[in-house]
Amino acid sequence: MKLERIRLEGFLSHELTDWSPNGARLVTLVGANGAGKSTLASDALSYALFDEARGKTDQLVQLGKTDMSVLVEFTFGGQRYRVTRGRTTRSGGKSFLELAIADGDGWRPLTGDTIRDTEIAIAELLRLDAATFETAVLLGQGQANRCAEATAAERKRILGQVLGLDVYARAETRARELARDLEVQSGEKRSHCERL
Repeated sequence: MKLERIRLEGFLSHELTDWSPNGARLVTLVGANGAGKSTLASDALSYALFDEARGKTDQLVQLGKTDMSVLVEFTFGGQRYRVTRGRTTRSGGKSFLELAIADGDGWRPLTGDTIRDTEIAIAELLRLDAATFETAVLLGQGQANRCAEATAAERKRILGQVLGLDVYARAETRARELARDLEVQSGEKRSHCERL
């Protein structure tokens, strides 16, 4: 996944921030404590892609505002995608999530019927869940040892997701099912032969 753009509006300390690494492979964000560096580099990505953040959704709306949104554009597998997630606190509150793929000069929607459907589509597209993303892709401030401190089973799960090894696990499960079916069929044919 290559990050192309992040746009924050009314999100935590960011009234309106539109940032792009402009193709840079290494970026340093510098500023005073509380300036919003972690919000831009970590919270915005986790929230937009996985609805994970350091507070409840309504707490992410900037003080004095009623609406917030995070737009993240990224390239993955040779395609450019856009994820936009947001919330309004008006009238009891309402959230939204949109997924789109670049199509010529515009964007073609891939948004599901529900927010949950769209979250599943994003997780399947990236082949990651929130925990794997935060452990293997996005190391938050003070969490550099997160993967090293994980249990062996958790490291195996993380690496399996990152490397796409779950494809082999599904293939193994399917092969076992087919082998069981063939064994049953073989047994039935053997019985039939013995009766003849």
